[in-house]
Amino acid sequence: MLPPPRRCGCRLAFEVRRYPDRGNLRRKGAVRIVQLVVKNPSELDFSLPLLWHLGSLDDPPEMHVVYLAADRAQMLRTGHGYTAILRSIGVKELDLADFLPGRAHRLERAWRSAFKKSYSDELSIREGLAALLGPRLRGPDTPGAAIRTARAVLDRARRKVEHVALRLPDVVGGLRELAPDVVLLGNRRAVTPFPGHDELFAWLRDEVPLVALVPHAAHETTLREFTPFQDEGDPLPPNVDFWITLEQTHTAEILPERAEQFAVVGNPGFDRGWVEWLRRRATRADPRPSVRAHCVVLGRKFHAPGAPRPSDPFTLSYEEGVAYFSSISESLATTGHEVAVTLKPHPSTNAFLLDRALTEAGCEHWRTSFDPLAALVAEADLLVGMFSTALILGVPFGIPVVVLPSRVQTFVEQEWGVMRELYRGLEHFVGETQAPASVLGAAVEQARGARRAETPDMRHLARFLPDSPLERCVERLARTPAGASG
Repeated sequence: MLPPPRRCGCRLAFEVRRYPDRGNLRRKGAVRIVQLVVKNPSELDFSLPLLWHLGSLDDPPEMHVVYLAADRAQMLRTGHGYTAILRSIGVKELDLADFLPGRAHRLERAWRSAFKKSYSDELSIREGLAALLGPRLRGPDTPGAAIRTARAVLDRARRKVEHVALRLPDVVGGLRELAPDVVLLGNRRAVTPFPGHDELFAWLRDEVPLVALVPHAAHETTLREFTPFQDEGDPLPPNVDFWITLEQTHTAEILPERAEQFAVVGNPGFDRGWVEWLRRRATRADPRPSVRAHCVVLGRKFHAPGAPRPSDPFTLSYEEGVAYFSSISESLATTGHEVAVTLKPHPSTNAFLLDRALTEAGCEHWRTSFDPLAALVAEADLLVGMFSTALILGVPFGIPVVVLPSRVQTFVEQEWGVMRELYRGLEHFVGETQAPASVLGAAVEQARGARRAETPDMRHLARFLPDSPLERCVERLARTPAGASG
């Protein structure tokens, strides 16, 4: 049973204004908020603390999370942590199956069974053959691997049927019934196609009082990180807010005439109340007395074996993925302590390839979880990974955060010098002249001690992230956009 959020004794004060399609005045405090999830649940990582905070208000808003997928399991994969947190704070979850019209609702169970698999777990025929015929992947499990590979290839063919079926749900009609005052949306949503894209964005632009484009990652990685609201037309309509995490960004310079629509709000994951709430609900992932520390490892997306070198600098080759897992396992083995490992895969990771890579790296004993990183870190003693913006989410929990060297780190530092200053200033950053095993060993020793209420990493990140992030977000939610009717 999750502990309930503490009531904070405040209200979300919205101005009374007319909602276009209903023609009636909403009473003060009767606020409806909808979070749209377009690609994967990492879009929720920024919003979860905010939704938790809003649920603790004396007059909490009515909140929904809508996954723009045939079935939410496509995005949540095997994780149940997002649903557990959302339910505990009174947020209802919906997906496209909930928007099936009329008699089509009778097919909901069959629909969910047919369309629950993640797009990320598919393989092309070429990728499937490479996975089976590659010399590193042959072995006693080849028959089982052949079956799983065939299923992954067939899933891609079945997806064509799903694309036709997705014409059935009335997405905008369903959202109109929810009648949100505020819609939260990841700020890179335009790069991801989904059913009814154009109609949905017309509805957001013309009918929703306030749309908040929230950060899709823990922080920005470039000086002016901006994706227009829509592919064509106004890049930032008057009713749209663009939220920013780091104070050093200059994103608002892109549209100086809309400067008031850009807001530096920080990262809600650093709120002390949120951190303490997660700690109270946390249980040890591995309660064995022999385990001296519990480590969470952040995964990165990697390609299938034999695939061309990734053009995306943030994606690894298969060989790089295996080497990454292997190096962490070997470094932990040198600490002299039994360390339990939970791998938090990238949300777009192919599960079949992940299993093969972990086996090849000798890490098949690792536990994997698609639950929210903050929930996993609340149970852990240290967080380890190559560059990922999510690494900073371990800092407010007072645990060591180990940043391993990688070409991804080199790339982001070259793109924006602030990244070099931010990450190399962390206590357990592995520099060019340091041995990863040595730094990791020191972090394990520190993790075995008492958890500190304040750490050098917390003080360091305070130079980049503004304080009071939840208050800043609520203040933006209560603003009246230009042109709003009242």
